[in-house]
Order: sequence, then structure tokens, then C-alpha cells
Amino acid sequence: MLDELLYDPKEAVKDKAIKVLLDLRSVVQNDDKEYIMNLTLKLAHDPEAHNRTCALKILNEFAQDMG
Repeated sequence: MLDELLYDPKEAVKDKAIKVLLDLRSVVQNDDKEYIMNLTLKLAHDPEAHNRTCALKILNEFAQDMG
């Protein structure tokens, strides 16, 4: 469901999905973090520029976890 919400045409929905994704990242186990990263990478390779920009915001937040 979160995957679909990341691509929602409504900005408010997409922004909330990004916030939820970031919140999930801080509480899930390492195996689940990989799934979250895969969602982000899929978004980063989307043809729509705005989706790629959203992925950059998410990756920027994840940077502290990656070392």
C-alpha cells in the first residue's frame, strides 16, 4: 500500500507517504530496511522528475544510517 501512495498524484498524500516511510525506517529490523530501500530506489528510477526528487529527499534522510 505504501508503494502505491508514494506515486499518488496528490502532493499531500505523497508527502505523508514519505514521512511514514521515514518513520518506519527508524523502527523496523534490518531485513525490512532493505525493503524500504528498494521502494526508494524504485522511486529514484521513475521517469517522472518529481518522483526522483522525492527519492533524493528520502535518501538524504537515510544517509545517516548508511554511514
